[in-house]
Formats: sequence, structure tokens, C-alpha cells
Amino acid sequence: MSMNPRAIARVPLRWLMTNNPFYALSAAFVFSGLRLSCGTDERSYAGLALMAGLAAYTILLACTALALVRRAKAWDDVRTVLLLVVLMFMALSVSCDDRLAANADRGPLFYVAGLVFAILLIEGLFRGLPLHLPMGFRVPFWLFLALFFLYPIGVGRLACRPESSALHAALLGFPLVASLITLTLLPAARRGASYVQAKGSPWRWPMYPWSLFVFLGVGVLARSQYLCVSFHFIEGRSQGFGPYFLAPFVLTVGAVLYEIGRAANHRPTVRLALCVPLLAVGTCLFGHRDDAVYRLFLAEFQRAFAASPAYVMTVVACAFYLVTSLRGERLARTGLMLALVAFVFVGPTTLDWMNIAPPRGAPVAIAGLMPLAIGARRRDLWTCFVGLVEVTVGLAIRGWEFDPFAWTTAAHVLVGGMLLLGLLGKDEFARTLRMRGAWGLGGLGLLATVASASGMIGPSDFWVTLEPPVLAVIGILYAKWTRERPSAVAAGVTVSGWGVRHIWTAYAKVRTIASGMDAIVLGLVFFFVAATISFGKAGVLKEWLEKAHRGLVRKPGVEDLSGPPFG
Repeated sequence: MSMNPRAIARVPLRWLMTNNPFYALSAAFVFSGLRLSCGTDERSYAGLALMAGLAAYTILLACTALALVRRAKAWDDVRTVLLLVVLMFMALSVSCDDRLAANADRGPLFYVAGLVFAILLIEGLFRGLPLHLPMGFRVPFWLFLALFFLYPIGVGRLACRPESSALHAALLGFPLVASLITLTLLPAARRGASYVQAKGSPWRWPMYPWSLFVFLGVGVLARSQYLCVSFHFIEGRSQGFGPYFLAPFVLTVGAVLYEIGRAANHRPTVRLALCVPLLAVGTCLFGHRDDAVYRLFLAEFQRAFAASPAYVMTVVACAFYLVTSLRGERLARTGLMLALVAFVFVGPTTLDWMNIAPPRGAPVAIAGLMPLAIGARRRDLWTCFVGLVEVTVGLAIRGWEFDPFAWTTAAHVLVGGMLLLGLLGKDEFARTLRMRGAWGLGGLGLLATVASASGMIGPSDFWVTLEPPVLAVIGILYAKWTRERPSAVAAGVTVSGWGVRHIWTAYAKVRTIASGMDAIVLGLVFFFVAATISFGKAGVLKEWLEKAHRGLVRKPGVEDLSGPPFG
């Protein structure tokens, strides 16, 4: 079925009429034209012309927004114009940097004038449209405008000493201050859509007023870099800015986004917010350069926090996930485990992906404690087992840093944990844990026997020598408790191995004294075989085996009475 050519031609035309991108194109071309036409030479009025041109175009946009609402009720286009007005405020603050760099005495006046102009214009626009912006949003909006226009004044005072620590701290501090201002939006985010019900426009929440702060957030990202370009000159270059500057601001944006999603009960938004801390850690792991100026900034950061940006941000991400998990967010627990596992490779000196630290086991072991606690509280054996495996892996990695044979400690923890978890349930998985733990108990006994016999341990290591009989006793008691055969078999294997080892040691010593000992032993073996055959013919051996089997295996239909007491 072919479409009408006129209908096809109307599709792009309809898109242009609905979205109307020409306001954004107009702002981009006007700003570029003003920037190219007006220089920054302090001996001319070109800088003033740039500021005046930006202010005039901003007023034009504001007047257009008023006309669109009062005459045409074109609210979709008004939203675009309003956001462009906010962007022009940030462009105006950037244009003031040239005035401050050119004249440190008169430069602050331009920033103050620009701030007054921005507040008066935006407040007039809100009243004229009219748009309702509650104080929970209005105060942070004013604070962001003050940050754009007033913070560079303090930075400009330090620009005469480009290598001073105070200037580096001031440039690093801009996104930190922006992060604190972002946190002032948390009360408004928690109140949800009801806080801006009477907003005076058909825009849906959170399209308004959060779209304003999205553009302000973009301005924070751009302004952080441009402050370094404007006020940090070394040999004609400015290379101090790095992506790690923005990590605190990204993290606070995630906190606000989490509150928005939680207030609206919108799970996709909550899941997106819980991914933001990992993104913040990622911003600290790329973009590092060998430039001398950049390394100077990075050294200042590491000296102040005694760690690399990636390490510091990983600690903060753990705090974020801990707080959200305490508020009942299950996905945050997964994020907390991932952040803790990240400590395996992210150390205090880790800068990027190519400079990861040697594996460390303590974070993995700590991460495993959380699913262990959660699983024990919910009686969820699978969750407990996942935590047990994490703890075991962490202990193995941690021990390997100091002792190549420390993995045996982790093996003991794993086997002991499986035996204990097997007592907590009656299902098939619990039974599997009991069986695997029992065979692991026997394996540990044989391992200790072989280790002591082969000289892998010293003669003074009394515990490893005594371990097999102790494990055998534990296996027998566990078999009596659970009435299951594998534990008894494992105990028998352990005792057999331990007994054979010591009997062989004693036999080797006796052979040096009695030369006919081999013949005597062989004769005793034949006697044992003959006696076994005789008892087997008489049926006594079968009776003994059946009695032992009835003592170890549960009777049918009484599992509820003879099962593990904690099930």
C-alpha cells in the first residue's frame, strides 16, 4: 500500500511545527556570532558589546515567551524559550570572565549586575506568564544563579597566582558547591507532584520544573571546565580540568533523582538513580593525562584526601547505597555489594583502569556479610550460601597476600558454613548442603593427613597433626544429629586416613627392629579376610550392616520428628 506523496511531505513539516527547533538554532547562531564579532581586548568595548548583545537577546526571548502565552497560548514553544533564557544566563556569566581577567577591580561589578539582571528578568517572566515556582524550587534556582555569577569573583582574585594551592582548591570546589546546592532540592523532590499542582501551565510533572534544573545541571558541567579555561593560565594553556571534578555533582544528581522516583513510585527512575553512583565512580577512572598542569591539580586532590579520586568516590558510593538500603531499597543492596567488591581493585593510589590495585580480599569478605545477614533473617538458604561463597573468596584472596597456604582457612570456613546452613532447612537444597559439607569435611581430614605426612608443615604444628581426629568426631556428631550417612562415611574416611598414616609410621619404625614383620602383617591380613568370609556365611555380617544402616538413616514418615531442630 503506497502512501500519498503529500502525506509523506507533511511528516517532517508536522515535526518542525510541533517541536519548533528554530528557537534553539537562533540562540546558537546568535551566541556564536556575538562571540566571534566581539573580542575580549581590555582596551576596547568589545567585551561590553558582547554582554549587551547577550542581555538584549535574552530580553527578546523573554518578551517572545510572554507574547506566545498571552496571544497564542503556545505553551510547548514557551517551554523551549524559557529553557533558552536559562542557558543565556549562563552564557552571560561566562562573558563576564573576560571582564574580570582584564580588570580585577571593575570585573566583579559586571557579575553582580548580571546576577541582578537574571533574577529580575526570570522573576518578571514567572509573574507575566504566569508560572508558579514554589520556594522549594525557587531558592535552589536563585542559589544556582548566584553560583554562576558570584563564585567566579573569588576565583578571579586568585588567578594572579596560577600555581597556588588556593586557586586549585577554588577550581575544584565549584562542583562541590554545586553539589551542596543540588541537595537543597531534596525536600521538594520528596513532596512529589502535589507540590507543583497549581503550576499555571499544562506542562506535566516532572517536565516542569525539573527541566529548568536539567539545564542548570548542564551549565554546571560546562562552567566547571570553563572556569579552568578562564582563570588558570600556565604557559598559555589550561589543562587542569578532569572528569573527576564532576563526580560529586553527578552523585548528588543521583540522590535527587532517587527521591523523584521514590515520590512518584516510578521504579525505572529509581533503578536509574541507583546506577548513578557507579557512573560517578566511572568518571574518576578515565580522562587522566600526563600533562604537568593536570598532574598538579591531581596531586593537590590526593594530598587533601590522602587517596585517589576513584577511591574517595567509591567510599561515597558505598555510603549512598548503605543509606538507600536502610530505607528498604533491595536493589541498593546489590549496588552496595558491587561497590564493596570494587574495593578489590580500587585502592588509595588507583587512578584509572590501567592502574588498578592488586586484588584485596577484605572488601569481598565484608560484602559477603550482608547477604549472610539478610538470608539468615529471611531464612533464605540460597542468599546465605551466596554470602558464604563471597566471604570464602574474600578470605582466600586476603590470606594469599600473606600466606600461599591460607586458602585452607577459607576452605574450612566454606565447609563449616555449608554444614551449619544445612541445619537451617529441610528442603532439597539444605540436604545438598549437608551432603557436600560432609564430603568436604572428609576431604579436609585427608588433606591435613597428607600435609602432615608429606612435610608441608613443621613438626611443631600440633593442630594440623590433631585435626583429622577432631574432624572425624565432628562428622560422627553431625551424622547422629542429622541421621544421614554421608557425615559418618566422611568421618570414617578421615579416621581411616589418619589411622593408616600413623600405623604406617609406627610400622616403618618396627620394621627396622623386626625383619619378619612383613610376613606377620600379611598373615594377619589373611586371617581378617578368612574371618570376614566365615561371618558372612553365617549371616552375622549382614545383620551388623543392617543394624548400622538403621541407626544412621531416618525412618520413613518421621522426618518432622527427627529432622534438624532449626528447620
